[in-house]
Amino acid sequence: MIQSRRTQLQVILLLAILTVGVTMSVVYFSSPLQIQTQTPLSIEVNLIGEIDTGGSALRVHVEGDLAFVIDYGENTSYGLIIVNVSNPVQPEILGTYHAGGLPFAIESVDEIVYIADQFEGLRIIDISDPTHPIEIEGYVGSGMAFDLEIVGDFLFLADYEYGMVVLDISNPSNPVFVSNYGADCVHLEIEENIAYIAGHGRIRTVNVSDPYHPTLLGQTIESSSTLWDPSVSNSTIYTANHSGDDGELLIFDASDPSNIEEIGEFDSEGTFQSFFVQDSLLYAVDFEYGLYILDVTDSTSPVEIERFSDGQPWDVTICDGLVYLVGTEGLQILQVTYA
Repeated sequence: MIQSRRTQLQVILLLAILTVGVTMSVVYFSSPLQIQTQTPLSIEVNLIGEIDTGGSALRVHVEGDLAFVIDYGENTSYGLIIVNVSNPVQPEILGTYHAGGLPFAIESVDEIVYIADQFEGLRIIDISDPTHPIEIEGYVGSGMAFDLEIVGDFLFLADYEYGMVVLDISNPSNPVFVSNYGADCVHLEIEENIAYIAGHGRIRTVNVSDPYHPTLLGQTIESSSTLWDPSVSNSTIYTANHSGDDGELLIFDASDPSNIEEIGEFDSEGTFQSFFVQDSLLYAVDFEYGLYILDVTDSTSPVEIERFSDGQPWDVTICDGLVYLVGTEGLQILQVTYA
């Protein structure tokens, strides 16, 4: 049964990667990003650096001068690409790690990279020498891990069969099972001791202030949607509807975690994949139509203020004022400036 699900997930993922998107030209710009306390009336998004990662890049995580990218190439298995971004105009690949499986989410702490793998569970990789990453340990679970988040010494793993699995990673070479909660956990995010667990047709809010005894806070959202990759800011949940041909952004108010209510949506006519919230701006990745930057000062009514389209993107993150975007064009580094 598990094998058939893995095969189906792989096919769905590869079909998504091959989806035809829209390509637009971009303008280069070099003035520094100025931090504002309020959303500007207009902004400009400009490509300042990029690098081919060998195939289609699916996920990105940035820490310091290193960008960690999960990539799928025709001549390689899914794997880790480590990129030096100390000079964002000329990023440079330092090392790679390919060992089969189906990596899908990534985080790092100090010199350790943690990867959620849909075929292998959790993989733990030492990148103290980024030119020669070494896998040092792992945690299998059901073998179907989709997402992860690290809070202090605890790693929260989205395990499709076993739900939210909590591991003690104070010693990365020896992860220790702490607890698990529920099942059908595809994505998760932790904010202020609350885990927001997304799955097929629902989001659950779970109190994880005591990681050894996670407890349901209250009502779950029941719908026909497969809710995808939630991003949470100030008790507002931004997630994608991956039900059938849908792909719009859905917005939920979780100020009362026992009574989550939908308050808004934004439909690009494409398929949103991931989100990053910074202040009152939501960076929303649509695989067909590119990166949308939305003003969510009023979360009930998002307003598009800019869009960047060059290839088909999959994931986005922001570090030190720069936007890191990955997709069919590999890793792209963008600068946001106020017009």
